[in-house]
Amino acid sequence: MVDITLIFNIALSLASLTLMITEFLVIILAKDIYRSAKDYFLLIFSILVLYSASNFAGLLAENFMDNPIYTQIFIFIESAAASVLMLLVSAYMLTSCGKDASKSPLMIIIGILWAIYMVILIYTQFSTTIYYISADNAYHRGPYYPVLLVPLFLILLIDLVTAVVLRKKLSKVRYLSFLAVIAAPVIALVVQLLFYGLILAVFTTALAATMLFLSAVSDQISIYKKEREDSVRKSANIAVLQMRPHFIYNVLTSIYYLIGQDPEKAQQVIFDFTNYLRRNMTAMTQEKTIPFTEELEHIKAYLAVEQVRFENQLFVEYDTPHILFRLPPLTLQPLVENCVKHGIDPEAKPLHVLVKTKKVEGGSEVTVTDDGPGFSTESKGTPRVALASIKQRLLLVCSGSLKIESEPGKGTTVTLFIPDEKAPREGGQGE
Repeated sequence: MVDITLIFNIALSLASLTLMITEFLVIILAKDIYRSAKDYFLLIFSILVLYSASNFAGLLAENFMDNPIYTQIFIFIESAAASVLMLLVSAYMLTSCGKDASKSPLMIIIGILWAIYMVILIYTQFSTTIYYISADNAYHRGPYYPVLLVPLFLILLIDLVTAVVLRKKLSKVRYLSFLAVIAAPVIALVVQLLFYGLILAVFTTALAATMLFLSAVSDQISIYKKEREDSVRKSANIAVLQMRPHFIYNVLTSIYYLIGQDPEKAQQVIFDFTNYLRRNMTAMTQEKTIPFTEELEHIKAYLAVEQVRFENQLFVEYDTPHILFRLPPLTLQPLVENCVKHGIDPEAKPLHVLVKTKKVEGGSEVTVTDDGPGFSTESKGTPRVALASIKQRLLLVCSGSLKIESEPGKGTTVTLFIPDEKAPREGGQGE
């Protein structure tokens, strides 16, 4: 008669072993995991491979071999590997919370409990009071079997309290993953008590460890994305700062001459210039999206100042019926600044700039068009670099996109697309 429980146990054990070998190879081949995390997971999954392999071998030895010594060896290796795994998880959890595991008093206590467990486990190999393998190759628990489990449950309890106390230092996913790793052996024990004969500890531990690994990868992706966003934002801010000194000098010079020629216009320029500087500084501190109306006022203040500087050389038109959406700060301002910087030529025809918005399927579209000299989109010059920086900001902050259409002598059109789903309503500004 086929033993369904045995087949189920062997299938679970083999599945666990396959999963752990796969995870181990993935970690070895992974290049973008932080060195410290990679070292921990290489150790954890190498122990898990040993744990799963000894469990699988132990099942085969107990059910298909006649020599009990093999069964005893594999059960010993499995039990020792499980305890070492708990030690590594404890150390990794403390490290993830910003603690030095090698100097932590908790780790010293856990180390002592682990040593006690190993002493009991070694003693068990020469006694029948904890567990033993009978002459007919059958596993039996002795009267003092719970004594072996006490150090392990104390380690789990310490880990649980540590995870709860230090949960604010962990991401939500990482916190839940540690709870899963801690709960896995307890859940397996409860199920095995309810359904005698089932061996679930290895499989539940394998799943929990996989969840822990994926949570670490998820955290690293979030950190990497945040670092990229910060890098792109800083690059944009630096670009603005690099342009500002020359621009400020020219504006102040224009105001100086206007005061004597047209005081009223000088006052308006000062107002627009102050408004521009204030919005510039505010935008540089923003990390999330802002209402389009704020960015629109920003570029209006900038272009109003430039129109005074380049009188009869710069003409601006706004066609913005659609304004209820959000976009990253310092997105349009560098675009129009790019138009003026590279499009104004006193010896050429006046520059016309058109800023236009419209609602399109799935989001909002903004176009900035000028009839300046244009440039080759294949070039690596300043306009191309500035537009690439804006493109990165759009992608990272709101999953938006940027399209460039330009040819030498035919002007430039830059089209931005901001998707609705990445532009949540805030303060009633969304649609």
